[in-house]
Amino acid sequence: MVGVFALGLPGLARGADANPPERMTYQGYLVDGNGAPLGNLAPANYDVIFRIYAVKQGGAAIWAEQQTVTVDKGYFSVVLGEGSQYGSELHGNLSAAFDGADASDRFIGITVEIGDVATEIEPRLRLVSSPYAYTASQARRLTDGSGNSNFFKEGASLRLGAGSTPTLTLPEAGGASLVGKLTADLPSWGSGLQIDNGAYTTTLGSSNSSFFNFSTTLPAFYLNKKITVAGDILSYNTDTILGPSNNTDTYLKVHHDGSDKITAQADEFLVQGDSKYLQMKFTSTAAELRTDASSIYMNKPLEVKEEVTASSFVGHGTIPIGGIIMWSGATTTLGSEWALCDGTSYTRGGVTLQTPNLVDKFVRGATLATNSLNQEGGANTVDLEAKNLPPHKHTGNTGNGAEDGDHWHNGNNWGWSGSGSGSKKFIYSGYVGANADGRIGPYGSAHQHAFTTDNNDSQNTLKSEDFNVVPEYFALAYIMRIE
Repeated sequence: MVGVFALGLPGLARGADANPPERMTYQGYLVDGNGAPLGNLAPANYDVIFRIYAVKQGGAAIWAEQQTVTVDKGYFSVVLGEGSQYGSELHGNLSAAFDGADASDRFIGITVEIGDVATEIEPRLRLVSSPYAYTASQARRLTDGSGNSNFFKEGASLRLGAGSTPTLTLPEAGGASLVGKLTADLPSWGSGLQIDNGAYTTTLGSSNSSFFNFSTTLPAFYLNKKITVAGDILSYNTDTILGPSNNTDTYLKVHHDGSDKITAQADEFLVQGDSKYLQMKFTSTAAELRTDASSIYMNKPLEVKEEVTASSFVGHGTIPIGGIIMWSGATTTLGSEWALCDGTSYTRGGVTLQTPNLVDKFVRGATLATNSLNQEGGANTVDLEAKNLPPHKHTGNTGNGAEDGDHWHNGNNWGWSGSGSGSKKFIYSGYVGANADGRIGPYGSAHQHAFTTDNNDSQNTLKSEDFNVVPEYFALAYIMRIE
């Protein structure tokens, strides 16, 4: 018996598609034990079992089927794949029998039943390729059942795909281009993709159930486009540093040591809005805060430990709420944060309050120990009364009592009255003697006179009148900050 392997010979008609038929033609020559051809006198039918083995002797068949074969003068021709399964032996697609690492070794065994005796003809014959089948070892294109080119060479690139359009391109120069997604189904944690670059390795995969791992043994990653992240960006057990690679002394560092600290290493920090900016800049002598906005607004108090130097203060200035200052301007130009100290009522925090009335008044420091805060007193004039003067009197003499009391009185005559030590000289009108000169001469005794002073007015009464005690002044308004 002789067998050959041939493709493309006529077979049973079936619906056309893009797949090669799962059929193989086989022809042979059968003789009996005496060497006589079967069906020598007339064509005869025989039940024949065809088996394909991976070994020449022994072993189990990897494909089998049974057919009724017509033999004429020893010759027969069959189409393998059109028979039926024999018992429980394997009978799948015929092409599967020629797949695998040992596909080069395939042998056909034929068993013919003659007189109810089934005998496999020995030796098994080796199946070999037809001449044009050698082109299969240098396939130029792999096409699927729908006619799509799944694997082919185009120019200098190998292209692969599962549909009408290739999705993977492998250029001869190296590299790869993939259209669509690449799925790596890992059986456990590990690398799904590894890229080797000499001694360096870059991998993508899963470290554990919590982390996707993208790591490299190279010094750094380089990304030439922006990164958009929908979630958080967190560093793993290290500081997070954001900065340029060509200016290593300018960066933003978020510390991971639990200090809750962010370090901005820069000579200048700029916040740029749509039309305005806020700049913080360091010089050799100062830290400067600059902006081209009309003002800087702070909604909370600003505490300054050292002095504040400014060319001018606008708004509330440095006066606290409740503070009072003197004002030389027009009271009509006061802002809403100020009120005139004239007893004016105002509202703060829903409570009605009142400024102190300091009109035409001086301010006196309060004695807190006597609770004199906010008390009033004093007057512009004083009414001086007798009780305001201390008790006193005036005394005096016309002489000191040591002189003789001599004095002169004009008159025409004089004489004596009485006698002895009690006589008195007196003056009278008329001539008495040559020595009469009309005056009392230096005669008499020492004496004094008591006197009292008059009051300061014609009625001799003490007056009580008001008098002004206000010194020279320049009037200013007192104003109080209320908000």
